[in-house]
Amino acid sequence: MKKGFPEFKEKHFCHNVFEKTIQSLPYQNGYKFKSDKLLALLEENLVKSGKEIIEDRVKQVVTRVFEQEIKKNSVIKVSSVQKCAKELYLNEEDSKSILNSFTDFLANRNNSNNDSVKEFIVKELIKAEMKCFSYKIQGLQLASSIRDTFLSPNQGMCNQTQGGVNEYQLTKKAKEKYKLTPNPSMSHTNSTPVSVKQEAMSR
Repeated sequence: MKKGFPEFKEKHFCHNVFEKTIQSLPYQNGYKFKSDKLLALLEENLVKSGKEIIEDRVKQVVTRVFEQEIKKNSVIKVSSVQKCAKELYLNEEDSKSILNSFTDFLANRNNSNNDSVKEFIVKELIKAEMKCFSYKIQGLQLASSIRDTFLSPNQGMCNQTQGGVNEYQLTKKAKEKYKLTPNPSMSHTNSTPVSVKQEAMSR
């Protein structure tokens, strides 16, 4: 992961995504959950969080490279786009595709100012980066790997329930680690909220 996307190196990416996923997972009574729901939400959050980091990185690179180019030549050249692609570790195929798109973009617009060029290149670079990122997390089976590690009995984070092979329940260790309080089962029980009880007593 970090070889092609060094911007993830200091982000604790997988840990942060998993923590976010566990905290937003729709639980049943007593912190029970379905493993397939955990996997689906993990996959969604990996892509969403990855895109946020990639977008930020692409915008930083393009802004810096283009500002240097504009100071020298007043306009954005193909060489600047190539430099951006290189800094973002895009492969040759994706780099050529972006350069071709850039050439077509310039040819079909009579009033391509630097701002519109920058906006176009940022969009194309993000699209290429996200394609590469998606292939990488699928190839690594990252979501499945994270989920399976969490479900492992050795981790002590959850136990399989009697509800079938797909259902698990968080342990006290997991609830404390991910600060999962109050218990979501409260919303599924017949217990009356404190505020309602107090209001009834005051009448």
